[in-house]
Amino acid sequence: MKFLFLCLVSLFMASSTIADGKAQYGCQKPLVVGLYEHGIMYSEKTKTGVDKETAELLARKTGCDIRFQVKPRARIWQEVENGDLDMTLSGLKNPDREKFATFVPYVTAKTLVVLDKSLVNISSLEDVLDLYPAKRVNIGVVRSFSYGEEVDTFLRKASAKGMVIEFPDMGALFLGVERNQVKVTFGSAAILPEYLKSYNILDKIVIKDITKQQFQAHVVLSRKRFKESEIENWKKIIREVKSNGELEKIFLSYLPREVINRYRN
Repeated sequence: MKFLFLCLVSLFMASSTIADGKAQYGCQKPLVVGLYEHGIMYSEKTKTGVDKETAELLARKTGCDIRFQVKPRARIWQEVENGDLDMTLSGLKNPDREKFATFVPYVTAKTLVVLDKSLVNISSLEDVLDLYPAKRVNIGVVRSFSYGEEVDTFLRKASAKGMVIEFPDMGALFLGVERNQVKVTFGSAAILPEYLKSYNILDKIVIKDITKQQFQAHVVLSRKRFKESEIENWKKIIREVKSNGELEKIFLSYLPREVINRYRN
């Protein structure tokens, strides 16, 4: 009887310790994590990607239970804002988004410009704007994407001229490139290879490194779900997996090291 009592006490104490551990990350209930189709970051076809594996790594580190939901990017931002989603990844921050979410950087990348071969002489984003109105050049973007300050400023100017076409996701965007609907778009070394393989566009485009911009992708935490103290604990865990090589190991399973070296921050 005494042995049974001690076992029950030990079980209770272990359960309390686990609960206390989860509580410091706001994980008293499962986290709902939003994913979207985005090259190696996530593929619904294979159910794999850097973002999914990163979320699973963070779940193991924190003891949190997670539930994935795959949605269009615009829908993800709406649901993070209203509290229906607790977390997403590969998020770029801007002042509007910072009102409802905290952004923790976990990867840095360079913005590359995908151009129709007829635009091979383009050497800056301003050159693209200068083509209008003599030549109508459609610029393709994914609805609700933030491409970073430099490109977003360019896109506002281009949109005012009626040059921007929005697509629901990256697949639809690159189908637009394949069908010659889009003459200019953007990507990174981690994202582009997947779409270059999937769509018949290699003989139609050139890829140029003509922006000054490096952008940071973030783990995004909903302010409606997490307290400031919990957010600080998440930041510590994310710094840990970056510094100890665990995050890099995930990337190395998708990309060669020479590409990975461009994604350090």
